[in-house]
Amino acid sequence: MPDTSHPKSNTPPIDVSGYQLALKNAPHTWIFRWEPGDEDALMRHIARAARDADTPLDWPTAALACKQILHMTSPPTSDVRPPAS
Repeated sequence: MPDTSHPKSNTPPIDVSGYQLALKNAPHTWIFRWEPGDEDALMRHIARAARDADTPLDWPTAALACKQILHMTSPPTSDVRPPAS
């Protein structure tokens, strides 16, 4: 749905169908956005960025990002136990 609070805005509406994760590791803020099913490609990209000496993304932050991505996209677990036999 378009933003109607600013009728003359040329900014396209934000697509909220995917996921977003923001991590702050001062002085940097990392914002990752992806669509369902793109988690593996995103985590490979994060690992490549952490490996690159010219990118300020460090390994601990990359590991945290991947952990959060998995947590956000994993199906919920249930505390329901199967009946005893």
